[in-house]
Amino acid sequence: MIRTLLLLLLCVPLGCQRCTETTTRADHDPGASGTGASAGDGDTITVEVEDTNGLSGLARGEDGTLWAVPERAPVVIAVEPGEHRTRSLPLSGVPEGLDLESIAWLGQWDGATRLAVGTEGLCENNLHDILLVTVTADQAEVSARVSIAPAAWSAACHEGHGIEGLCSVGGPGPAGLALVAAVEHAETAADGRRYAPVVRFDVAGRTTTPYRVALTSDTGKLSAVDCRAGADGDIEVLAIERHFEVSRVIRFRLPSAAPATEELISSELVLDVFPFTKAGQRNFEGLAWAEDGQLGLLVDNQYGTISGPNEIVQVRLPSE
Repeated sequence: MIRTLLLLLLCVPLGCQRCTETTTRADHDPGASGTGASAGDGDTITVEVEDTNGLSGLARGEDGTLWAVPERAPVVIAVEPGEHRTRSLPLSGVPEGLDLESIAWLGQWDGATRLAVGTEGLCENNLHDILLVTVTADQAEVSARVSIAPAAWSAACHEGHGIEGLCSVGGPGPAGLALVAAVEHAETAADGRRYAPVVRFDVAGRTTTPYRVALTSDTGKLSAVDCRAGADGDIEVLAIERHFEVSRVIRFRLPSAAPATEELISSELVLDVFPFTKAGQRNFEGLAWAEDGQLGLLVDNQYGTISGPNEIVQVRLPSE
């Protein structure tokens, strides 16, 4: 019954609006090289979208298309592979008062692309919201709303710290599909260690499993995630941990079931990406993980003022 209802919600008919198209510019950034694990130059895709700044959240589709959302405008951005042609699709049905913070590509079924968008704001009934989105050729529409309770971590909802990271594994279709959502808020365990609240949401059963993921710095919070299905039902996750002077990619694994206690899940530093931030000017708030180990790091260019263009910085994971 629940699964049938969700399928109906995901298949809401859409009206007709025109999307806008622009192009992007792929540049080589000679100033982005780092040392140690992050040695090498970052290739940059400049996402030229008219009157749109503050992109937050990045996801890679099966065909290589990169998807993003701006925090304070109801649109979805699609950057196509190859020449990086960009489309800006109007997104209808976003509840007033919600900012868009993260995005996950769910798959394609019934003739449409399916996305999930994490949000912040409102905190109605002490809940964070994830929007399930249906995309056709020229527009997108919210088809369902999923609520995540911070009380699962004995925490409270903060209007300024919402679902900052979002990714998916499983599918295609709701059966077997799971979302991983990371809240941009750090909590402190009984032993004094800092951790990030992370939740697994199983779409068909609409069940949530909370986890506590250990952070690797004294100040960082999770600003983006991407994930893959692992063995025995676990999920391998890459995440950006950042806070001004901190900007790094970490890795952790979510088991198929949460620990029975409040035990923290360990994480490891994979790549220091601060050398790619132009001395802290770039704020990474999106992460897309390709099969060949390439990472796309989305720059949020709006913090008080516009700090530069909308950019996706491409770096590569170190060889294991």
